[in-house]
Amino acid sequence: SANVLNVVMATFAALDQMRSPQKEAIRRGKPVEELMPFWERRKQHA
Repeated sequence: SANVLNVVMATFAALDQMRSPQKEAIRRGKPVEELMPFWERRKQHA
């Protein structure tokens, strides 16, 4: 957006909607490992 304030407001709105991987895994009924980004999964298996 050309309006800097709109960008800032949208960023804060998105950050406010973020959930932890643990809570999202429970909501989806999946193991946490399945929701983690590939680079985090690599760290756990290294």
